[in-house]
Amino acid sequence: MPTPPESHPSERGFFVLSQQQSGLPPREAIIRFREVVDEDLNWADHRKARFRRRAVAVKVSSLVLAGLSTVALGVDPDGHGRVLALPLVAAVTVLAGLEPYMSWRSRWVSMEEARYELNRLRDEIDFYLVTTTASDQDRKRLARYFADQQRIWRGVSKQWRDFRAADTAAPAAKEQPDATQQ
Repeated sequence: MPTPPESHPSERGFFVLSQQQSGLPPREAIIRFREVVDEDLNWADHRKARFRRRAVAVKVSSLVLAGLSTVALGVDPDGHGRVLALPLVAAVTVLAGLEPYMSWRSRWVSMEEARYELNRLRDEIDFYLVTTTASDQDRKRLARYFADQQRIWRGVSKQWRDFRAADTAAPAAKEQPDATQQ
């Protein structure tokens, strides 16, 4: 029986990444939460690279096959190139249908957007940790950071659901206002 792949650290959650400690002082809890955001960035990087590789492979393969089919039709004066060109064009058709269904390019862009948002969140956390004394740091700020992180992942999840529901690449989801900033 194959061993299931180990889950990414960010998928295990804040409690596990904080070594299952509760009641941490605000500064320590914020630092541990920053580690969660770092793991989220690593996860998004991994996915972004995978989606980029697949999107590029499909695009390049389609272009090469289309070019080869054109050459096969153009260089054979007797028309025998059709025997080679037809399967090449069929392969291009399959690849052209695969990309919209799998949404690799759109998912690559989605991970880029998530990385931007997560980097911004991490920068805010870093700024707060550096500019605020430990005695002035509070749990309300941690709750806001958590809400921002959840909003980011909700947006990514919504985009993915939209892609799958349409079976085509959908435009980027509109950013939802964050209730904690109102």
